[in-house]
Amino acid sequence: MIEGYNAGDIPIEFDFGTPGDNKLSCRHENKTWFEYSAAEYLGNGQYRLPFEFAGSDIITMD
Repeated sequence: MIEGYNAGDIPIEFDFGTPGDNKLSCRHENKTWFEYSAAEYLGNGQYRLPFEFAGSDIITMD
């Protein structure tokens, strides 16, 4: 778990979960955890994002 601060100096906690589970959780002020999915590796340098970016949810990394 990693702790940091946002622009308002509110403590923020990050939990990167188990390696390979593509999960990221964060919360502030000991409130409810918000869960997010990280990019899913598809192979051949391609990743599926949990959102659309530039009109697609698949990005290719060289």
